[in-house]
Amino acid sequence: MAWHDTLMASTSSNPMRGSGNSGSYRTVGIVGGGTAGYLTALALKKKLPDLEISLIESPTIPIIGVGEGTTPIMVKFLHNYLDRDIHDFFNRVKPTLKFGVKFEWGAPGDSFFTYAFHPGHILDSQYHGGDFNDYSLGSMMIKEGTVPIIRDQKGAMNSLLDNIAFAYHLDNAQFVKYLQQEAKTDGIQILKQNVVRFVPHENLEDGLNFLVTEDGEERHYDLYIDCTGFRASIIGETLDSPFVSFDSSLFCDRAIVANVPHLGSIKPYTTAETMNAGWCWNTPSREDDHRGYVFSSDFITDEKAVEEMRLKNPAMGDHRVIKFSTGRRESFWKGNVIAIGNSYGFVEPLESTG
Repeated sequence: MAWHDTLMASTSSNPMRGSGNSGSYRTVGIVGGGTAGYLTALALKKKLPDLEISLIESPTIPIIGVGEGTTPIMVKFLHNYLDRDIHDFFNRVKPTLKFGVKFEWGAPGDSFFTYAFHPGHILDSQYHGGDFNDYSLGSMMIKEGTVPIIRDQKGAMNSLLDNIAFAYHLDNAQFVKYLQQEAKTDGIQILKQNVVRFVPHENLEDGLNFLVTEDGEERHYDLYIDCTGFRASIIGETLDSPFVSFDSSLFCDRAIVANVPHLGSIKPYTTAETMNAGWCWNTPSREDDHRGYVFSSDFITDEKAVEEMRLKNPAMGDHRVIKFSTGRRESFWKGNVIAIGNSYGFVEPLESTG
């Protein structure tokens, strides 16, 4: 169901509909920035340009800030749906290309397999050439670590990217800065303030009544969107939507993240590499590789995980430990509150396509 249809259906039957006579939401308050907050704001403004959208972002709570791998859906979303110029995006965000995921998976060794966004016939490539990683142009780009940019006899560069599905590797901080600037351009109000109190309605099923910012001002909105990350400040802490854990089947609950020099060799794929107690991603940026060891603290300590990661990446810089819980809130929409991103749920990254 489209956003517009969802909002209209909700407000026509929900006693907590907007204050306008038509019964539709007029004002939206997004609490929290990051990719969840800004992408939500831009998508809503594109779909419903008459909405008055405010995004309240804490000046003291940092974003997680790791390198991110995407899928071709992000390319379509940014440049087709949101209509953002691709040349401007490359100049400001400086992404690198991603044709899929290279799995250095299983027992250590030279074998690997690819998941390429560009489809092909795996069995045919195995039968005719003896290598199932030759099943498509995208897969061969991953295998060879190259991109389809060809120099002709006159020295001119020609791109074949129109013929192959691709996505981006993004530096989270640069991407969020870009989204913030685009949100301002689109007329979205951005408030750099901490929220000190969320006041729910007497019946929690009706959602949020208002919020109070650190300057003492009460702010009322027809619709609230919780993008407060793992804290889930509105949907969880205020409206008591229970957390449904997935830890019985997804065991990883930690990530060691650090940057590793790549010496100018930028890989056009995300790597997913087997480790002793989990797996390690690699998302290349133009400056360096962003590495992250996702592991289970039931099987290895933080210190041992760092030691293992440094053995494989001797030039690794300073590291951080990120703790997370895998699961979701029981409700993602409660009254006039919608949870988007990590505030609703987080599923262990698995093979890093999301």
